[in-house]
Amino acid sequence: MTAGTSTWHFIAKFKQQVGLRPKTAVRLIRLDGVWRRLDQRKLPDWADIARDAGYADQAHLIRDFREFTGATPAELARRIPARPGAAVR
Repeated sequence: MTAGTSTWHFIAKFKQQVGLRPKTAVRLIRLDGVWRRLDQRKLPDWADIARDAGYADQAHLIRDFREFTGATPAELARRIPARPGAAVR
């Protein structure tokens, strides 16, 4: 931590300014990385996407995804309309 700032003080100030705890903010940033990696032209490789987005493993990706969206990544990917020229799933 910075000089004179405890971990708890940092967390409280972060939450006051951002509206979320730092850990929740990081989880949402990782999840945003997953959204950006989805390519409707091909079936996603969830293990690669999880690794590239900063998850420890695919199970963590699925857990966060389900918590924030209410569905697994595969369930949500099936619901997103395909872009023109996309491969059939």
